[in-house]
Amino acid sequence: MRTGILVHGYHLDCSNWWEVVWGKPPHELGRLPAAVLTALRYGADLIICGTGASEKDGLKEGEYIRLILHDMFFALNKFDAFQGINLKTLFERVLPITISETESQNTAQEIANAGQLFQQAGIERVWLVSDPAHISRCHRDALALIDRDPDAFPPRRGLNTHASDIPHAGTAKDVAIVEPPHRPDQVGSNLNEVVNRILGLGQDRADFVKEIDHLLRQRGV
Repeated sequence: MRTGILVHGYHLDCSNWWEVVWGKPPHELGRLPAAVLTALRYGADLIICGTGASEKDGLKEGEYIRLILHDMFFALNKFDAFQGINLKTLFERVLPITISETESQNTAQEIANAGQLFQQAGIERVWLVSDPAHISRCHRDALALIDRDPDAFPPRRGLNTHASDIPHAGTAKDVAIVEPPHRPDQVGSNLNEVVNRILGLGQDRADFVKEIDHLLRQRGV
């Protein structure tokens, strides 16, 4: 089964970029080493580094991540997870199949653009690789894309996720997941619809969230 990996990008201006993308040897893998380990375990045929939402030294996120992969590959031996692995052989296997996607501006676009590249390469199984505070939304966005257009991404049955060890903010438990109501004894408005409408506010979102926070504090919440 042909396998693809999408390493989700991370804004290059973030102060914790290195920890989130590379990690903290010897035990905590960032997104990039986690993707390499996944490629090794599942025999990847294509690795995509995204996105184009930020730029540094004239390179988009996806290009910068691939550059780090090239320049730092043999430093993977500082991680316990790579002990006993022939990094020279792995380097020769991984680098030629690793490309950059530089057009997308957010996670949903990143997945859609990667989906096109996966489809062109005949990929049947995909691993999305990101950090613990982001991977749930990556999975959601991929499923939403498949729901809208089954031909836009490899089959749903081949969709997998792999979380790295270092969240970009907080911890995995800080991620709020609001499901559509499904039990007959659940009453009230569909909070998931409300949250989605808030997320769609764009530039006005921050002010609206402040208003909600004020209302909650008035209620003692």
